[in-house]
Formats: sequence, structure tokens, C-alpha cells
Amino acid sequence: MRGSHAQGVHQRVGTQPSWRRPGSPTSSASSIQPAIFAPTAEPATRYNEPLQAPPHTPLGDAVVAAAQDAAAQAHQPAPLADARLSRACAELAEIVPEEGVVGYSL
Repeated sequence: MRGSHAQGVHQRVGTQPSWRRPGSPTSSASSIQPAIFAPTAEPATRYNEPLQAPPHTPLGDAVVAAAQDAAAQAHQPAPLADARLSRACAELAEIVPEEGVVGYSL
């Protein structure tokens, strides 16, 4: 295990990373504001309802293709794309601050 941590710096699991600590050169911790997340999509009508394919987008299609390639290389079945996960990701993306940092409390 020798050499598995950078420059002898230890960090407790569950603490803020150094780049999020106030006063660090790349810290935005002082500017993080609370985010309110209220899903806008319709909830599932029943548990375990059938999967629906997500809408096609260039980014979504690239992610699906990358996941299929990775699964094939690992000799594993490819995961199925799920419209519910795509909707959740889209809704979360709407509330992510412009600098792309979301507080741990979200």
C-alpha cells in the first residue's frame, strides 16, 4: 500500500475534498447555495412498470453506445437505457449551478 496516497496527505473518508474547503485556490464552497429539487415529471404509476426507451439525443446516444461497448469488452450484458433515469438526470441538470458544483446535502 505504500505510495497509495498523494504526498503523504491523509484525508478522512466523508470529509470535504481539499478543493472544496473555504480558502483553497479552487474553492467555491463559500458560494454554494441551497438547491431545491422538486421533480417535474409524472411519477411511476406502479412499481416495476416496463422500461421505456429514453428520447434520442446526441449525448444520450453516445452514453448508451459507450456503455454497450464497455459491457461487450467485459463480456457482460449491456445495461438497458431507461427513460426514467434520463428524466431524473435532466431534472437534476436543470438545478446544477453554472460552475457545476452541487453541495453534498443535495
